[in-house]
Amino acid sequence: MLQATAVEGVSLDPAVTGAVALALGIVVTAAWTLAFYR
Repeated sequence: MLQATAVEGVSLDPAVTGAVALALGIVVTAAWTLAFYR
């Protein structure tokens, strides 16, 4: 799984993926909260 995902940096890929997933999760949660309470 790691070899198929990592293209340039093997050690950087998990960190970047985690950061992107965390950012997307925060954005989606904020959008859901705004849409729900609006």
